[in-house]
Amino acid sequence: MMKYLPVFCAALMLVPQAALACTPVAKLYEQTICAEDLAKKSANTQKALEEEVRNIAFDKKFDLKNTQPGDDEKEQLQASSFKNCKAGYDKFKHLFKEDMTEAKYGKMCEEQSVSNYDPHITSYKHWKFNKMLFDHYGGNVAFQQAGLEPHGAYRSFINDIRTEGGLEILDTNYTDPLRQLETYLDQDFQYSSEEEARKYFSEFPLLKITN
Repeated sequence: MMKYLPVFCAALMLVPQAALACTPVAKLYEQTICAEDLAKKSANTQKALEEEVRNIAFDKKFDLKNTQPGDDEKEQLQASSFKNCKAGYDKFKHLFKEDMTEAKYGKMCEEQSVSNYDPHITSYKHWKFNKMLFDHYGGNVAFQQAGLEPHGAYRSFINDIRTEGGLEILDTNYTDPLRQLETYLDQDFQYSSEEEARKYFSEFPLLKITN
């Protein structure tokens, strides 16, 4: 039995080594980004690298957990979805068929508020991400279809990633993960006033429905 023990122990030692296998793609804040991890996140590993760089840098400076809604906010998000849906009944009830009663419509709204929950959480986290950047950096804020975007804050954040984070690309198969965002920011946009920006980032728009 003893003669098999060294082989067994050697096999055990190989498990963590395999798990730690890493093909370096980039380095940020002394943290190595591995090709294997990017491939698990998306078939488009270049896009995965862009998201990973953003998340590592944001987590380092602000903590990603702070973009999550609290329990009260989660309840309010679901309630706002229901309330917004219900408001449509009074506005459009003259267009509905006779069998669409208020009770039936309310039931539909309940189901819709559940199905919309995850997208609303995603929207909230995106808004909170932008809010935290705007609160920290300030700068120009652009009008976009999905809401306001703190472009001035994005530029300052990118600069911090390059300088403080010491971003390095270690694999020539990958391009600069920040360049696409910089190209996007170089386009022409219509910018909001500071008052409009501060109002937008004072409270998540969907939550205002319930307040």
